[in-house]
Amino acid sequence: MKTKLTLLLVLSFALPLLSPAGTVPAHQVPRDAQWLIHLDVEEFRQSGIGSRLIKFLIDSRALEFGDVIPVNFATVVNGLDRISLYGPSLGTDGGRDPMADGVAVLRGSPELIAVLRGVVAAAELEQPDAVTVVEESPRRVLLFHGLVHLGIVSDNMFVISRSHQSLQTFFATLDGEFPNALGSNLLEPLQRESRGFFFAAVAEGINSIQGLPPQANVLKMTEGIALRVGERDSLLNLDVSLRTDLDETAVRVQQVLQGIVALASLAQFEHPELSRVLRSLRIASEGRAVRLDLSYPVDEAIKLFELIAGDANFNVTIDFDPSDTE
Repeated sequence: MKTKLTLLLVLSFALPLLSPAGTVPAHQVPRDAQWLIHLDVEEFRQSGIGSRLIKFLIDSRALEFGDVIPVNFATVVNGLDRISLYGPSLGTDGGRDPMADGVAVLRGSPELIAVLRGVVAAAELEQPDAVTVVEESPRRVLLFHGLVHLGIVSDNMFVISRSHQSLQTFFATLDGEFPNALGSNLLEPLQRESRGFFFAAVAEGINSIQGLPPQANVLKMTEGIALRVGERDSLLNLDVSLRTDLDETAVRVQQVLQGIVALASLAQFEHPELSRVLRSLRIASEGRAVRLDLSYPVDEAIKLFELIAGDANFNVTIDFDPSDTE
């Protein structure tokens, strides 16, 4: 039977692919986090590319929640404020799923949170066997279908994780009982001057990931990565930083990336727009780091997205049947 409960999975794992982030809430992130994705949905909505992309998704009905959520995509996106996802592992230990201990922190309008509370309350009444109360105090934590934990933080925030221990660590960090990520190596790349951003992603221990495809072998020479995307003065800005162990390694990574981009640009004979984007990418080494920078007109970026989406017949329906996991 289809369930509304997967609202929790949808919001924590699907929306980050669509919505991007501003100021990273380091005080909420535990010190032992190895990766972080932060998305400022409000900032994204107000940007030129964000407003047009959201309109495209709504008008084309490219994203549907099916029977999962009793509200439409526009209501969810317009009610969200920001989304942060983080985890203590990249899955390097025997192929463990990075999201197994990951945490999703969502902030939204009181109205949206009230809707979500209503969905949860209805689920407790309609499917009592599917909902387990793990904690009542000081914060209520529920377990849905034995898969996903939900913690109620406040009237504008809730947190989701498969791991109860990860939720406890989050609460301890929020209460100042566990060290947070302020000043950590993980977030250091995000502190340098930027051209404004609404999306940020950072990760440590990239070179420890097993099973990387041949095209990603360059990452084996990389210890950490940081990515930011933003908009300023009608330009879409991309900023990527790769940290290596030595200056010489950084030069090698730079040369490999320049070769990959050159080959990819030549291969895009059917899509000259994409080739222009690749040629606009600047790659340079700075000590042990390699920087990739790109500034591209928002109008042209929108046209490129529409081209790619059209070729891919971009359409997603999100549904979930808990019986599929049995």
